[in-house]
Amino acid sequence: KSQGSSKRKSEGNWETGSTKRDPNRDLADALRKLSRQAEDKLYARLVDMGLPVVEREQLDEVEVERQLRTGGSERDLADRLDATHILVAEIDEPEGPGRFRLSMRLIDVRTGQVLWAANGDETAPKTDGYNKFILNSGRIARVKVPKEAQDAKAKLVENPPLVSIGMAAASAKTPDDLLVIVEDDVASSSGTMYRPLFGNEPFYATAPLDVTPIDTIDAVQRDVKIRDQLMRYVSWKLALECLTPAGRILKVESDGQSVLASLGGAHGVKRGDTLRVMQRTEAPAGASGGGEVLLPVSLKVAEVYENHCRAIVGRSGLGEAWNDDEYRPGSGDLVVSRFDEPRPIAVFPAVIAKPQTPKADRESKWNESPGLRGKSVSAMVSLRDNMNGQLQDSLSKLGVSVFGEKPVYHVDKSTKIPEFDEAATCGTAYDKGARLAIGGIITPVDTTKYQFEIKLIRLQPQPDGAVKLGEVVYSDRAIVTSERGLR
Repeated sequence: KSQGSSKRKSEGNWETGSTKRDPNRDLADALRKLSRQAEDKLYARLVDMGLPVVEREQLDEVEVERQLRTGGSERDLADRLDATHILVAEIDEPEGPGRFRLSMRLIDVRTGQVLWAANGDETAPKTDGYNKFILNSGRIARVKVPKEAQDAKAKLVENPPLVSIGMAAASAKTPDDLLVIVEDDVASSSGTMYRPLFGNEPFYATAPLDVTPIDTIDAVQRDVKIRDQLMRYVSWKLALECLTPAGRILKVESDGQSVLASLGGAHGVKRGDTLRVMQRTEAPAGASGGGEVLLPVSLKVAEVYENHCRAIVGRSGLGEAWNDDEYRPGSGDLVVSRFDEPRPIAVFPAVIAKPQTPKADRESKWNESPGLRGKSVSAMVSLRDNMNGQLQDSLSKLGVSVFGEKPVYHVDKSTKIPEFDEAATCGTAYDKGARLAIGGIITPVDTTKYQFEIKLIRLQPQPDGAVKLGEVVYSDRAIVTSERGLR
């Protein structure tokens, strides 16, 4: 038997036929519909697995519920139905992703003992305590939001934005041109797929999109329509390197037995790996929840390329009765290859440096005017502190575990000049769990502009036990001003 229930208690009297509409009626109706679907599936699957089940026509749900409400025991109910066990299933609101929460109990009616009990959201993935995922699929581009999608425009930028976006102080209106991810390589009959920079929810354009590919940070800076989204671009690039990659099923082959997915060797995938599939669901009207749920199927990687792979659809292991079409992977579903432990990232303050070229030396008047040089150093220090704060705040909101690390300096006895102690600084960060560090260099370009070079660097243990800066994982340069910063 399946019972529909709701944690939100009704103040109305809809069970007795009152015409007063309860504010939670839509939710209750949706849960009742789901409970009936769950009952149908449980009954069919138990029969398919060869278990003897009481015939449906013997069940009088109204009488059963009345008997239970008036104190009838499970034993009395079982005697009436000539059953040895009762499987009780209850549907409720989801506590996380998924359409519902399912609670089940198997009762031995001879003893009244609960032989088995379980509950949980509909195949919700357990990701607590693991590194968060970021979707590796599609290409970053500037898109002019179509007129027919203006209502959805707000969803293409988080509210409030996880990473700052330059908007006039007098207006918080979301700009019409946005940095988004275009996924036109996903097979879809709904139109061109695109999604937010920091989200997985897909949108579809039925008319041709006005798309401008963005290949580099310079392309962001040159484009006046998205110049103020520079910090979002940098944060996205860093998150791609720091978070665990997830992929998208790009295509399901005609036989339904294999798929093409956007995870490959560049993401650590190897032949023989198992991929898990997450499918997007919507919560019932009036309920919280919705999002990606884990399907009871897996994919076995057969062929690996740099940025994608071909995988074979595996069986669920629960028998043919459980392997129905509802749980088969489809184009657009997400795939993950692993669950990683959180990886803290150390953020070192950017180094303040003198001009790097004769032209920059002339334009900044570095050696001509001590006054301007002093103002330039002060501006770079302010810019450095501002951007360090922005980076830490933005990355932490995206799910990257970051912490600031002050560099260690030692003073040269002969020159009395403080010098960066690389081993001591990196060693301290490494001991705190960091395996990657974000740092940079700020140099003058002229009297108002500065070049900011940002780097994500691997912390590398040495044979002697010291830890030093190693491989550069990501590097970019941008021209910024002390007034605007890296926005």
